[in-house]
Amino acid sequence: MKTIPLTPLLVVLTVVVLSFLLVACSSSSLVTSLQLVTDAVTVAIPVLQAAGVDPAALALAQTYLTAVSTATQEAAVELATSDPPAVKAAKIAEDFANVIAPNIGNAQVAAILKAVAAAVQEFLVLLNHGTAQLKAMPAGTYSVKPSFADRRKLGSIRSQAHKNLLALKH
Repeated sequence: MKTIPLTPLLVVLTVVVLSFLLVACSSSSLVTSLQLVTDAVTVAIPVLQAAGVDPAALALAQTYLTAVSTATQEAAVELATSDPPAVKAAKIAEDFANVIAPNIGNAQVAAILKAVAAAVQEFLVLLNHGTAQLKAMPAGTYSVKPSFADRRKLGSIRSQAHKNLLALKH
C-alpha cells in the first residue's frame, strides 16, 4: 500500500486553515465558507485517488466526499434564493444532516477527510450564527437576496461541486 507524501497533506491542511482566516475578513463570509468546502473536496479528490489506500477505505472516503459535494450544490442553490433566512438555514441543515465523515484507520486519509469536515463545520457554524443575527433584526431591515457577486460565486460553487461529483465517479 502506498502512503500519501506528507507535502500534499500539509498543503490541504494549510489551505483549509488559511482559508478560515480569510472567511472572517469577507463581507460575504457564508458564500466564501461554502467555497472553501468545495475547494477542500477539490483538493482531497486527487490526493485520495493517488494515495493507494485499500479499496474499502477509498470507497468510504468517496462516499463521504460525494455527500459533501451534493449538499454543497444544494446549499449553493438555496443561498441564491430569496427565501427568508430561517427557511434557507433549515433547508441547508437538512442537506447536510446525513453528511457524516467516516472513521477511517488510515491516518493520512483521515487527516484529509478531517480537513473537509472542518470546512463543512465552519460553514454550518457561520450559517447558524448569521441566521441567529438576522432573526434578531426587525423584518424588512435586511435583504435576503444575495448580491450579484455572491450569485456569481454561488454559480461557480455549484459548477465546481458538479465537477467534483464527476471526478468521484471515476
